[in-house]
Amino acid sequence: MGERDSSPDKRSRGSVRARTSVGAVAVVGVALIAASVALVLTMQNVMENNVTAGARLRARDVVASIEEGQSPADLVVGNDDD
Repeated sequence: MGERDSSPDKRSRGSVRARTSVGAVAVVGVALIAASVALVLTMQNVMENNVTAGARLRARDVVASIEEGQSPADLVVGNDDD
């Protein structure tokens, strides 16, 4: 009968199936982390652009009101959280 190679070197590495599974989990984990970072950065950019656009629209409205002769004290500042 053949002798099985049971050297510590071969046993410590694990089976091919286990190493493949660990590698696949690592690849998926890295992909998920990269995708989540990309999503957060994209959403941050979109939200900042929306706030900037809203502020510019309000500023245009204020300028238009002042140009029409309305005094700045009469301007109504509302809350757009609705």
